[in-house]
Amino acid sequence: MDKTIVLLEVEQYHWNSVWMPENLSDAIKWLQTFLDSVPIEHRHSAEINIGSVSSYEDSHYAIMLISYKRPEIEAEEQELLEQQRIHTKAIETAERKKYEELKLKYGNKRIIESGETDSIAVSKRETDL
Repeated sequence: MDKTIVLLEVEQYHWNSVWMPENLSDAIKWLQTFLDSVPIEHRHSAEINIGSVSSYEDSHYAIMLISYKRPEIEAEEQELLEQQRIHTKAIETAERKKYEELKLKYGNKRIIESGETDSIAVSKRETDL
């Protein structure tokens, strides 16, 4: 899996922000410094994205993102897998909690097709979850 490395993320809105020089020659040199900081084997993936964001009363200001992609190292992949495992466990825990709350609220009843309720016995396995 590839990882995006952000070299610059800036908004022109801020008066003290780093922004590309207006002079074309200076701008090319400025951009070249970013490209030079990318490892040679990943330069083909270097990108610049310039866009705009709306602000107060339909005004707009420019945003710039300079980045490149590289393969994740094994430690990063393991960290991502661990984060996914933790996220999945948190969702499962929240769902189980909600299930228990609904059981308390509605008791051990199920709705049959006619709209009536029918008491059912809760198996030991369900109560152990």
